[in-house]
Amino acid sequence: MLTMPKEEEDDDVSSVDIDGSEDEETKEEDEEAMNDLSNADIVTKYRCAGDIANSVLTAIIEAIKPGVKAVELCKRGDDLVEEATSKVYNVKKGGKKVEKGSAFPTCISVNHCCGHYSPLTSEDDVTLVEGDVVKIDLGVHVDGYIGVRRPVLYKKKAGEGEGGD
Repeated sequence: MLTMPKEEEDDDVSSVDIDGSEDEETKEEDEEAMNDLSNADIVTKYRCAGDIANSVLTAIIEAIKPGVKAVELCKRGDDLVEEATSKVYNVKKGGKKVEKGSAFPTCISVNHCCGHYSPLTSEDDVTLVEGDVVKIDLGVHVDGYIGVRRPVLYKKKAGEGEGGD
């Protein structure tokens, strides 16, 4: 009996992709390889989110003064984030919309409240007074890449000396 030698391609069926998982694995590997800071597009999105967070923070700090309610500052911050993110990445890339907006709601925590105070309009009774310690939290995302800020401010009382900062 004469037998023909088998070629390796005909013999090995273990590498045959029946369920399409190879394509998914390859896509995941490609995405992981591209999803780091060596990708200029990702760095740009982080930078954009950080720049928006910084500009919103600056506007909130300028609005902090005695008599202002925490809820007003929170709303102002959230509105500024939405306004600023609506101006970037508006062209669909590959037919896909770039998600963007608030990654963390604006929170204004005063004195003994250590963080994450973002009240409903109907529930807010926190009004800033001179000498309050104010903590601001906010986050912005562009396509899931996040810029977050959390400074602590102390507004000195009138006549307070050098040690008030």
